Amino acid sequence: MVSKGVILENNKPRLKEVIKILEKTDKRTESEIEKIVSMLEWMPFFKTVRPMTREGLLEIAQSVSYQFCEPGETIFKQGDLPESYYVILKGRIQASIPDPKGDGIIEPKNLDAEEICEDSEMP
Repeated sequence: MVSKGVILENNKPRLKEVIKILEKTDKRTESEIEKIVSMLEWMPFFKTVRPMTREGLLEIAQSVSYQFCEPGETIFKQGDLPESYYVILKGRIQASIPDPKGDGIIEPKNLDAEEICEDSEMP
């Protein structure tokens, strides 16, 4: 994960604060939960694709966690049952669909965090 994302560059102190909260293993305070809800409310997925009630966002904020992935690490494969929703805070992902004939990859797609969040500004 090497490229710079808009979230990181424009909101570095806020992002670091949220990551620190997400890395905690003990119970979160109300203030910490509110900071996570604020981040979720800003995200395009929760604003437009799947709008949620404040109660729904509060529920997510209480259980969401942070996961760092190494470059080249496979997060999930086609056919895996969905167990998580991933938010790319910084870096680049590649989505690849294997050719059913075994002839390599069909349409690899690279996305930077800044492409995913380019028109958004975190409060």
